Amino acid sequence: MTKRNMYFTVKGTNHVNFNLTKSFKYADFHCKCGGKHPSPMNLDFVFKLEKMQDILGDTFKIAKNINSGFRCEQHNKTVGGSRSSFHLYGKAVDIGTKDSTERYLVCRAAFQIGFGDISVAANFVHIDDRDKKQMRIY
Repeated sequence: MTKRNMYFTVKGTNHVNFNLTKSFKYADFHCKCGGKHPSPMNLDFVFKLEKMQDILGDTFKIAKNINSGFRCEQHNKTVGGSRSSFHLYGKAVDIGTKDSTERYLVCRAAFQIGFGDISVAANFVHIDDRDKKQMRIY
């Protein structure tokens, strides 16, 4: 099976309301540095997140809890991200959670969809689309 690398970027000021899927707007993934540069997200990754949202239903809304989606190189450096972070390629999100029940629900849905890396921290879950399957605890 061939992996696609489709990216979607919106230029201009109307990106805030542009829907990528029924649950996610382009702005949900925008770099948190405040810059006006594009934030290209891998569409296959976003479509997998949409499937994950379908599993979670109304119990947890991913889009309202994205702490970090795409990161520009400068912002990635500022937050101490890896030089090879999947955030740099639009293939990662950090999803904020308020308790262990939410972390469990997010991890369970991510496993069901088949995300490569699922990393659990005290108040968020990192998910990315690497080929090697792994689970980590920060």
